[in-house]
Amino acid sequence: MEDVAAMKDYAWIISLCSFLLVFIGWKVVYRNAKRMATRSESKTAIDSLIKIVNETSDVSIAYWLSGGKTHQNVQHYTMVIMSKIGQSYEFIKVLKRRGVDIEDIYLEDLSNYATLNCENVGAISMSEQAIHSQLCLNAAMNLITHAFEIFDAKYPPLGEAQTLEQFVAELNEPPQRLQTH
Repeated sequence: MEDVAAMKDYAWIISLCSFLLVFIGWKVVYRNAKRMATRSESKTAIDSLIKIVNETSDVSIAYWLSGGKTHQNVQHYTMVIMSKIGQSYEFIKVLKRRGVDIEDIYLEDLSNYATLNCENVGAISMSEQAIHSQLCLNAAMNLITHAFEIFDAKYPPLGEAQTLEQFVAELNEPPQRLQTH
């Protein structure tokens, strides 16, 4: 009988602890859901940026390798490239607000290699055109690589997490003996 009376005195503590644990649990779940949603939205922005960068690379490579014959004139080509660079910059600004700080120099390089001296494309040799198109491709790949590196640093890949079964299996393995020579 004394035990029941003693439990009644502490019932409010059990209720308070239960309430606190539920509150903490919901806070953890909310924070994780928010982080996952932010990661997903940022990944979508990265994917859109990569798509535009690839399009920019494709257009510039085709232009340089064809000697400028893929577009009506140099102004048309420049306008197409600069519109894609502008779109890319907007995605980079969105990503910066989300903590994925992609450096502008990579986009500058792509813009420079795609448009610098593009009005003289017909006057240079085919090997110089090929070199210039390769520079455009390298600049695009550097931007893509940098974007993924920064994204992975901010949001590490989820696939590297250990499952509960793997953890238990590791615990059940016998310890490794040190070998002495």
